Amino acid sequence: MVADWIDQILLTASTPEASHDSSAHSPPPYHPGAWQNYVDRLTRWGFNNDNHVDQIAWLKGPGGSGKSVVAQYCAEALEERLGASFFFSRSNEQGNAHCFFTSISYQLAMKDDRYSDFLDYRIRRDPTLVRKSVRHQFRDLFEAPIRQLKGRGIELAERVIIVDGLDECVSQRAQLDIIKAVAESVQRQSAPFLWIFSSRMEPHLSDAFDSPSMKSLVPFQVELPATTKGASRGRLTRIDYV
Repeated sequence: MVADWIDQILLTASTPEASHDSSAHSPPPYHPGAWQNYVDRLTRWGFNNDNHVDQIAWLKGPGGSGKSVVAQYCAEALEERLGASFFFSRSNEQGNAHCFFTSISYQLAMKDDRYSDFLDYRIRRDPTLVRKSVRHQFRDLFEAPIRQLKGRGIELAERVIIVDGLDECVSQRAQLDIIKAVAESVQRQSAPFLWIFSSRMEPHLSDAFDSPSMKSLVPFQVELPATTKGASRGRLTRIDYV
């Protein structure tokens, strides 16, 4: 059961419409032949129960290549391991970076009462944390509660978090701040999350994901080609690992 302060403070600072199962989110039609190969590869990665050396995957491709479709059906296929999903959009609050980690945290709290209890304690102590920078939100909403749980001998189950349309987040700086917060967490092993990011191959994002410091953290990269004709015919498309 989600604690009162989480409902009052965290939900207000979140964007429920951004989750893959929101009634406000209408995914485009799915053509199994065109995208099933990508969905299968990513879900196998997400279901891998061995200790993940790689905790970040990047699904990349040009506009109209089907990234959001793949992300949507990965979220559905990974339902039992899914911690949260967030589909960015420039057209509304789904592009607001300050609602991103709060939304992820709220969805996680809905699925784990133990995490919810410790998160509620953090919010009671400082209700303003939902308005802090992306970096501080990550620390207060994820790392601090998880560290407290570990101190009590409680290990949270590994969860997959799917982030679609990162390039549609409000600003390039916010996009890079999100990547940096996640990458630093993976380096510290401070949260049991597997992250699937989906975006266009914008230069600043390619530079970030392919930088020397990130390359070892994101060995799993999947590229979708621009093949709208292939999608309409249900044709299998290629997959590249970088």
